[in-house]
Amino acid sequence: MNLQQWTHVPDKKYPKIKTYQCDWVDNFKGFKCVAELDFSIPQIIGYLTKLELMLDYNVPCEYAKIVRKINSRRYYAHIGAKGVAMVVSARDFVTYTELMNFDHNPTEQMILTFSVDVPEAPPSPKKSIRGVMVCGGWY
Repeated sequence: MNLQQWTHVPDKKYPKIKTYQCDWVDNFKGFKCVAELDFSIPQIIGYLTKLELMLDYNVPCEYAKIVRKINSRRYYAHIGAKGVAMVVSARDFVTYTELMNFDHNPTEQMILTFSVDVPEAPPSPKKSIRGVMVCGGWY
């Protein structure tokens, strides 16, 4: 999907981050952020893979807990997000996250995240809806 198919959504609070959204099939919405950051790729990957730091950079995030750790690059998590005014109610997510390297270029890395069901995950808190992340990540 090229950038022309995405609508820019300005955010005065974070002017260095350009946020885009698009409508896909069956009313499914996609979101994408583009930013130039003053950090090295290992610094960014290190920060994004430390779940306990999610509260620092993910504004609506209320909590983020690992429910099963496979290794330092793969884990299952339970993440809660606040509702946004009267537009969106609170959500919680159970996700699988993996940090991957590419054989063709070892300096390229990708963090992939998607929703899963795992027995260790707690039920959704009251006044929260279990959200589904079809596919998310950073490249």
